[in-house]
Amino acid sequence: MRPTTKVPRQLPPLGVHRAFRLPETADAVLPDGLRVICLRSPSVPMIELVLRIPFLCATQNDAATAEVLATTLLRGSPGRGQDDVDTELARAGCSLRAVRRSDRFEISGSGPSAALETLVGVLADALTGASHAEAEVDRARRRLAERLPLLRARPSTVVAEALRVHCRGDSPGSRLIPAEAAVASVTADGVRSLHRAGVVSAGAQLVLVGDLDPERTVALLAARLGQWRSREPVEAVVPRAPELWQRPVRLVDRPGAVQSLIRLVAPALPRTDPGFAALSLANVVFGGSFSSRLLSNIRERGGYAYWAGSRFDDILDTMVIAVSADTSTDTTASAVAEIRAELRRMATEPVTDDELRRARDYLLGASALAMSSQVRLAAAVSTTVGVGLSPQWLASFADEVRAVTGRQVRESAEQMFASAAFTGVVLGDARLLAGPLGEHLDMVLA
Repeated sequence: MRPTTKVPRQLPPLGVHRAFRLPETADAVLPDGLRVICLRSPSVPMIELVLRIPFLCATQNDAATAEVLATTLLRGSPGRGQDDVDTELARAGCSLRAVRRSDRFEISGSGPSAALETLVGVLADALTGASHAEAEVDRARRRLAERLPLLRARPSTVVAEALRVHCRGDSPGSRLIPAEAAVASVTADGVRSLHRAGVVSAGAQLVLVGDLDPERTVALLAARLGQWRSREPVEAVVPRAPELWQRPVRLVDRPGAVQSLIRLVAPALPRTDPGFAALSLANVVFGGSFSSRLLSNIRERGGYAYWAGSRFDDILDTMVIAVSADTSTDTTASAVAEIRAELRRMATEPVTDDELRRARDYLLGASALAMSSQVRLAAAVSTTVGVGLSPQWLASFADEVRAVTGRQVRESAEQMFASAAFTGVVLGDARLLAGPLGEHLDMVLA
């Protein structure tokens, strides 16, 4: 047997980062207010589709009704029954899926490029005339009611909802899990009414990426979706919760838990801000990569957490730096102390040239990977347009990252990573955590 080469071996140098160029694109707003963005990416003869329909719930009943609406949206119309929809999509090799997010309805799908008209036809039929039949609504409501205990037992869902409520107040938009009474009150008439009022073309964005002709695809969409508009225009006024930053961290009790979930957040610059590239690099150094300061400390050196990291997230319409760690109960206080120490260090200890170089390589590589396939490119364009940016930002952002200086990263870190700016929640056994955490946090018990 050939002897193994002595380790550790020298890693090969990274290749040159190639500039990303947006493929041939057609970007148009149809007369009914729907924005359509079609990109030609013929790497494989497939098409990916993402549709975002902005929607904020004004009441708890709306939240429950919206969940059932998303479930039944693709379950048939007067022109196509449920079996017809399933058969037509399956024969064409297509798929469509609808979900409700906290701030929108989202429909995603894919299919062979030759089946574009089938994919668009089924989508158009659902948007303009979904039946939301009594039997389908009853079935979806029962299944949602059955899932509620499971959702409330899932720590990741509980802590995500607790964080949103803590930061933005107890509004329907902050609640990720509908109330039982609201689910029980859902009716087919209510679902249809919400469809007419909320599933509307004005302000929606439809992205298609794949082996397609962009201009012809826009024309096809204009023809097939021309009838999609609100037949009962309703302008819902959603009360805006006050900003609750710089409040004590909230300890959310989960009796008997042997693990804790730590979620801390602070306001971040929006992606439209000229300083976002510098902040992105600072975040990679702090907790946004496997070689970050945070992960190296509390996982590799301290062994305090199973996972720790930071990323950008949206809480309703606010961009935040989100710091996360999952840890055992007996190491929770140590993990929190080290997170706060790393935040202070990030704000006071300059980023080194080597850290900046590695962060830049990582961020450029991650950006390229995010656009390396049709499905990823469709998701990236949809997200970019959804926050108010042009699709071209995906190409220009890499140039901005290359141009950022070490001084700009240090200034961004000093400004955005002050530990006093972070609030959040810790989910765990309060009986065991309240005392140890009280030594490190200005804290309240939920």
